[in-house]
This record gives sequence, C-alpha cells and structure tokens, in this order.
Amino acid sequence: MTSRYPGEFGFRHHRDPVALPDDATTMAEILADAGYSTRAIVSHIYAGSLVGLDQGFDSIDETHARGHDYVSSPHLVQAAAGILSSTDADPLFLYVHWFDPHYTYIGHREFTYPSDYDGAITDVLTQDSLLAVVDQLTDDDLQQVRRIYDSEIALTDQYIGALIDHLKSSGRYDDALVIVVADHGEEFNDHGRGWIGHSTSVEPAQIHVPLVIKYPGNVHAGESYDEWVGLVDVLPTVLEQAGVRPADLKSFRGASLLPAGRHAAPVFAEVYTESEHFQAAITGGFQMILDRRRNARSYRDLARDPTGRTEGLRDGSGTYNLLLQQLKNFDSQIEDAAPAGRRRSVNLSPAEALKLKSLGYLQ
Repeated sequence: MTSRYPGEFGFRHHRDPVALPDDATTMAEILADAGYSTRAIVSHIYAGSLVGLDQGFDSIDETHARGHDYVSSPHLVQAAAGILSSTDADPLFLYVHWFDPHYTYIGHREFTYPSDYDGAITDVLTQDSLLAVVDQLTDDDLQQVRRIYDSEIALTDQYIGALIDHLKSSGRYDDALVIVVADHGEEFNDHGRGWIGHSTSVEPAQIHVPLVIKYPGNVHAGESYDEWVGLVDVLPTVLEQAGVRPADLKSFRGASLLPAGRHAAPVFAEVYTESEHFQAAITGGFQMILDRRRNARSYRDLARDPTGRTEGLRDGSGTYNLLLQQLKNFDSQIEDAAPAGRRRSVNLSPAEALKLKSLGYLQ
C-alpha cells in the first residue's frame, strides 16, 4: 500500500501493533488525489482503520473481519459486486482483502483432493493445535494438512473468479488493471524446525507468493516470468499503469514492473518474532539470510533449490559479498526511517483488545 517496509514505520511484531503514521502516503491517497473513487473491503482487523490502512479510502467495509473461523470469501464478493453494480464511478480503485487461507485450516467439501489418508488429521485445524503435536506428525499427516490448506486456497480462487465475472458483467474488465497477490506463504515444517504457519522466517516457503497481473486490454496475457520481485513493486506498477506520478516517488522502495519481465533490483524481506529477527536479500536467484539476534548468516542458490533447504557455499563470483552489502544497506535504510518518535502506537478499546486476543495476536 505504501511501497515501504513495515520496519520503517516501527512495526516489529503482531503482538505489539502499530498504526501507519499519518504522514505515510498510501496507494488509496495517491489515487484519490488523482480523481479516483477509492473503496475497500477487508476481512481482518489488521487490514483496516485500527492500524491506519483506511487512509485515502472514500469508504471501507470492515464488517467481514469476524475471525479465523468465519468463511468470508462469498461475503467479500457479494460486497464487491454491490460496489461494482451500484456505482458508475470512473476511475475506480477497489481493494478486496481475503483472509480464508490463514490460521484455521478448513477443508471444503467441494474442494477435496483424492487420497487414501486414514490418519488423525481432521478437516478443521488450527495452527496452535498442529504446533502442539508437530513433533508427532508423520509425512502423511503433513501432506494431509497441505491438502486441507489447498482446499482453502481453491475456495478462495473460486470466489476471486466470481469477482472477475462481476467485473466482466459490469463492463469494467477489459480496461481494468487487476492484481492478485498474497502477503505471505505458509510453512508446513518444511525445514524440520517444528513450525507450521507463517510470520516466523524469511525462508522461501513463507515469502514466495503468487503475483498475478491482468493488464488493461489483456496485454501480456499468458506470459510468466521467473524474476523475484517484491510487494513494494506493486504500488509503482499501479501508478505507472494509471499514468499517475506522485510528488514523493523518492520514498518508494520498489520499482514498476513495467515493461513486464524486466526487474533487476534486489528483493528484501524482514520478519520479527518475539525472540527472533531475520532479514533476507535475493539477487540473481541467490538468497542470503541474516539472523540478527545470533549474528549468523546463510546463503542459498534458489535456482538450484527453490525451497531454500540446501545451503550453498561462498560464491566466488562476488554475489555473496554483494548480498551482504545489500543487506547492510537495507538495515541502515530501515533504521534511518524508523526513529522512535515516528512509531504510532495503537490505542485499543476493550472490545478490540478482546478480539485480538481471540485471534491470538495478543496475550
């Protein structure tokens, strides 16, 4: 939404939420200033007004942020279809936030995958329940967990398709820029560390996500690219396609992905947990991960092993030292942008605190 990294705004961990500073510029604000009608529909409390992500939206529908067990996809599409059919606003920026494939894994009967599995894994699971027995899960158990998660993804995909159908029936599809992207992946004990879920590492399983772009006029339809790009590149791409040039371009950390398939910039990722701090850089298919708490580093050749499970040796071509320098620059950039006074704490009401506790974000 800002082409900036969360750490620049003082964000460190989801159990200690911070709000977007008022002086941060969002995609919605930029497009609103350019004459767009800006609407949002979100399904998580951390994607809306509580943390300042409503900045720039003419309206934001947060009624579908009802927790992990609520299947929100059909309701999101219904709300989005209502906006598409009830407004002739042109141009329109519509942001729809999906949440179903997340903490609670729910197997949907219309999306099951053939299997002869007969173990103890059920069709409704939470990450905490799985983590409690992760050391006892067999490979077959973990594969069944993946099938259930895939069922969640398939359900979401169906409703994204339904929203595309509404775009077509409203007459907006051909000229629309449509972007589908995820904010994180999911790990199923991929590295044998006893973890199922996300938000704990910068391994490929947790940071390698889909990015699908449908350009106006279906330009580049059917093309795919292997380059690593970042979520910070989404905002510059949208603005270039829209022909909008904001005054503070220099604050963006990303770059436009146009022309398609040409992206040579390093990609960065960072994650804090209550006890860990990892940073990663990816350049030319190589990844370096810095463990800031232990002052340790690892180096991977993702072209050879996209899972990142195989650590590579020091690269004689100089890529190793390049990645190390890029990470030092990234860390300095984050620290320089996040002075103590910039951090905007969230003032939670009793009801909001209770809701976040029920979601596992507060203790």
